[in-house]
Amino acid sequence: SQTFFFPCQRAGSNALITMKSNSVNKLLNYEDEDTSAIFPITKLKTSSSLGPHHFSSQTGMTMPPDLKPSSSLGSVESSFRSTRSNSGLSTSGRSTRSDSLSNSLSRSERNSGALRSMRDERTFELTRKLSLQEDAHRTNQNVESLTINKLHYDDVGVVGRDKELGVLKSCLKRLILLSQKFEFSAISFSDFNDSANFEEEVQTYNTYKEMVWIKGYSGAGKSTLVRSLEKAVTNNPRGIMVHGKFDIKGSEQPYSGILEAFGQIFQKLAGATAGGRSSARVSMRSSIVKRRSGDRKNLKAGQGLSRKDLQIMRQEIADGLKMELGDELQLLVKMIPFLDNVVNRKGRTTTPTSQRSVVSTTNEGESSESNHDGLNDGYGAGLERIKFAFRILMRVVSSYFSPLVLQLDDLQWADVASLEVLDYLISDKHNPNGLMIIGSYRSNEVDETHILTHIKRGLNKKMVKCQFHMTHIEVGNFFPADVNKVIMKLLGIDDPNLTRGLADICHMRTLGNPYFVVEFITMLKDEGLLQYNLGLLKWVWDDKTIENATVSTDNVVDLLQSRMIKLTPDQLLTLQYAACLGNSFDRSALELIWSKHSGISFSDPAAAGGVDVLGEILEYLQHHKYIEEMDDFCYRWVHDKVQEAALSLIGSAKPKFQFEIGCILYNNLDEDDLEESLFTVVDLINSMEVSRRPNFASLNLRAAQKAKDISAFSSAAMYVSHGVQYLPHDKWRCHRKLTMKLYTLGAEMELAFGNVEVMKEYYHEVMAEDDCTMLEKLPLYISKLHKLSSIDLQYKESIDFNLEILQQFGCELIWKWNPQTIKAHAVHKVVTTRKMLKQISKDFHERQPVMTDPTKKAIMLLLSKLLYSCYVADQHWIGVLCATKMVRMTLKYGVHDASGSSFVAFSTLLREFYHSGAEAASLAEIGLLLQNRVENHYTAAMTLYISQSFVFAWRRPLTTCLVPYMEGFIAGMRSGNIEFGLWCLVSHHIVIPHQLGKQLGFILARCPNCLHQVEDMKQQLQAYFVKVQWQMMLNLQGEDQETTELKGEIFDIESSPPTSTMQKSFTYFAQLELFIYYGEYEAAANLAIEDGKVFEDDIGDSYAQTEAFHRSLALYAMARKTKQRKYKQRANKARLTIEKWSKDGCPNVDHFLRLLNAEQAALDNKHKKAEELYKSAIIKAARPGLSQDAALFSERYADFLRQPLLYCQGLEDEAKYRIQEAIRYYTEWGAMKKASMLEKSLDYVQPQ
Repeated sequence: SQTFFFPCQRAGSNALITMKSNSVNKLLNYEDEDTSAIFPITKLKTSSSLGPHHFSSQTGMTMPPDLKPSSSLGSVESSFRSTRSNSGLSTSGRSTRSDSLSNSLSRSERNSGALRSMRDERTFELTRKLSLQEDAHRTNQNVESLTINKLHYDDVGVVGRDKELGVLKSCLKRLILLSQKFEFSAISFSDFNDSANFEEEVQTYNTYKEMVWIKGYSGAGKSTLVRSLEKAVTNNPRGIMVHGKFDIKGSEQPYSGILEAFGQIFQKLAGATAGGRSSARVSMRSSIVKRRSGDRKNLKAGQGLSRKDLQIMRQEIADGLKMELGDELQLLVKMIPFLDNVVNRKGRTTTPTSQRSVVSTTNEGESSESNHDGLNDGYGAGLERIKFAFRILMRVVSSYFSPLVLQLDDLQWADVASLEVLDYLISDKHNPNGLMIIGSYRSNEVDETHILTHIKRGLNKKMVKCQFHMTHIEVGNFFPADVNKVIMKLLGIDDPNLTRGLADICHMRTLGNPYFVVEFITMLKDEGLLQYNLGLLKWVWDDKTIENATVSTDNVVDLLQSRMIKLTPDQLLTLQYAACLGNSFDRSALELIWSKHSGISFSDPAAAGGVDVLGEILEYLQHHKYIEEMDDFCYRWVHDKVQEAALSLIGSAKPKFQFEIGCILYNNLDEDDLEESLFTVVDLINSMEVSRRPNFASLNLRAAQKAKDISAFSSAAMYVSHGVQYLPHDKWRCHRKLTMKLYTLGAEMELAFGNVEVMKEYYHEVMAEDDCTMLEKLPLYISKLHKLSSIDLQYKESIDFNLEILQQFGCELIWKWNPQTIKAHAVHKVVTTRKMLKQISKDFHERQPVMTDPTKKAIMLLLSKLLYSCYVADQHWIGVLCATKMVRMTLKYGVHDASGSSFVAFSTLLREFYHSGAEAASLAEIGLLLQNRVENHYTAAMTLYISQSFVFAWRRPLTTCLVPYMEGFIAGMRSGNIEFGLWCLVSHHIVIPHQLGKQLGFILARCPNCLHQVEDMKQQLQAYFVKVQWQMMLNLQGEDQETTELKGEIFDIESSPPTSTMQKSFTYFAQLELFIYYGEYEAAANLAIEDGKVFEDDIGDSYAQTEAFHRSLALYAMARKTKQRKYKQRANKARLTIEKWSKDGCPNVDHFLRLLNAEQAALDNKHKKAEELYKSAIIKAARPGLSQDAALFSERYADFLRQPLLYCQGLEDEAKYRIQEAIRYYTEWGAMKKASMLEKSLDYVQPQ
């Protein structure tokens, strides 16, 4: 076989066309019919017409326009020499032979007749052979570098997906047009297919967030379709598109896809701070990856940002995250790749393997971190912290990158927590920035019972309310015509008729699956059924032969396996190693595994004679479309089916193979790398059942604790289960602390995940061990308390069990369930504790030491749980005993995380028992100082809510509570104390503004957002309250037909009757207020007598101030009308209660007291005094803008003036004036329906 070389310029680089023949005579016989397309040597310099048209007419394909035949053999040799030089091939030692050949060819060029005469001469043949034989081995390599005889994978793109791509681009264009943060002058729509009606279509969507779902079978081209959108995104100066992919074990590796996507954003920013390079590494990935910035193929960002712009952006984003997230930022730093480089800019420190402990512990299995004395262990709390942190993170990042497009691939494998975060991000109606999330999944793996289906349904219901648009795209298999287009692209053929037969066969064999089609064509080429004829310069095949030689199969893995088994052993083993590392991997991990598993070191090319063997293997695998490079030396699979095929070829040895890889990584990675890749390493080790290995039990414990910290409870439970299996039979004797830690953590996680029966198994096994201490059993006790109160709703049983455990710890809170005994004991404790508190110094909060005794800390933890259970179960006196005990323990043993909340709780008792607002406020201040000292966000939310609602609202103007309420909300959301955090939000958004007389429209505008927040957090009690208040204000505003009935669009008391004491109080407050403002005083008085008894002696929160006034006013109205004793006594009692509050220093009830004093004077027929008090009350309410109270007071004054005796004294005009004033105030407040009713009655003002 002889070889000639002809140069061609293709894609901007030198390439070679290799032509083979069996003899020189056949090669030079250009008149031969079968070789007419070959460039004839003798006509090269005159064949100027030989070009693309000649190519097309002879081969059915278009010659590449940049393929230019040389004008002479001399130029051929010159170009060849240049090509060899550019490709790195040596030309040393060839000068004599090259000159000889060049001279010979030059002579032949000058005289074609002489060239023909040389055909029979031996000199020419020997000279040519001498040159060619020397380079024969290099020639074979050069054949591989050709482009003309290769399948054109990159040209396939999104063939046959024009409709789907159009929908996707429409979503992006709509997002950009509606994004509030986008600079419209910089919009680039060159990649969009504009339509005449698009602008009108945009106006139908009032949203700046897009959620796109793409479904289809594996290999349908979902990811390719999404990536085709990158150019349209990055054409915008601040546009960025990032990608995250969930692994097949995604449910065991939490947040993997989301973390990968966010990591790409911070990778770009980190590169801007380090001159384009970053040494940070990806943590919590499904692979062993040491990320480098380099040329990022997986990150596409707008080209309008300079490095300086990115540096400024990095600093602003870092500052914003620190301000918005506070301490919670470190939670994300531990999870998201490159975030640490952006916000901290600190280098890594590594710990040698020899110095590594399996678990960071002080003793075996005993964590060195206190976790704030266990007060952050609410099982829903951790997940809510994560969701809140991600939401704030997205708000900050999307305010700088616009549009921000986030693709999440293979959602069918996503863990539940990741799907909840996705839901949380797209439904954030408070994020005003352009955001597009594209989620793709395999339709055949997501059925009606899949969690993803549930998430989609939930998003569909709140799409309008949360202001985002949702689009569904289904990517199906190709039709035969589409398959034909793909084949034409692969082969570089323009005539569809030439490939139609092959396309029909391919469609029949692959059912039109796009990825399957490409692999099928690749298989045909590898098997020699599809060949490129270098003589004809075209692809050749025989349809009949292909049809007979292939069979239909619906499994692309089989095709991939047939390709893989033809690889060299080293190439195949590299694929198998990589497959164990997940959906992406890096070279350093492969080098480590090769050196330890196979004993071959690729890290030193010099040892291999200067040849980079692993580099050549990886390059070959890239070239043959098994893997693709993401960054420098970091790779990923071109499709997850390739990874699946590589793993399946391992066969029955797969568990052992993966176990060995896991052991290699565990034994050789440094501490930081192991921590970052902990889940991957542990999953590999857990692949095979091995004998009892305590060190692997410890490793699983470490992974379980890490999963728990990020609220991946199912993964944590799974790791605990594996860890228990690694324990030896004598675990309680030889590895007691490790065993205890695994079992207690397992009980917690199984309970959090809802597996109560498994939790019981862990619980009973530990309880069966007689030598276990109470402190060791404490986490299990806490788990059971959580089950009783939060899952079973058995509050009485929870309180009993808690008291029993306290008794075993030596804390006997009560002796008998005798209400009178408990009450007396509680009153005594309040009195003695108050005396103790009077003796503390002013700097007590600073000087008091921190509580260190583990037993005392355990008791405080149990008491804090008991205090809340008593509050929910209405066990008031046991709650009093809890609060007093916690305060006394703080005074005696030191400050605990719950000390601040206990001092605040006790301050409310001082109001109850001693009616001393000043003393209560002073103690609450100490409680806040203690809270600031421990810096625990979880207890901060509770401390702030109780102090503001039950103490400071009675000592300070209500406006002073707004800022602390917002701080409590943020603290609760950051720490996961959702219940108290959302009560702070409701108080800030609805309760206090309503009491301050803010316009109803202003508060109603807040109600949807507030309700969305509480419903999003599944807090039903707060949601019930918001709905009741919302409906009440709609009734007052006149939006609903009803006036006094809580029945309308938002809330219907008939369909949602109150079932608990708290819910009954909510409806009572609202119903009483509606009766008062609509003048239904008799109904209001009867309601106050029936349902208001429980509030007569209740200290209550700030809403109790308004309730007491409305109750007293209703009773006074009926007392004046009927003169009945029952109304008089109750009305006066309520008035005296408010008077007591006012004397105690409450500034928020003075105007209430003045009006009630006026009502009392009117009842006593002290008309002059009543007139003065009415006027004074109206002024007192109107000055601070309490429109609703000023309106009601004016109406009551007019009602007083309409008494016959006063009306006859010429006060008719004054009564009408006061009605007009009431109308004005009601209008200012927004109670339009009430104002309209008064206007209609204005002309009919008559004496009563």
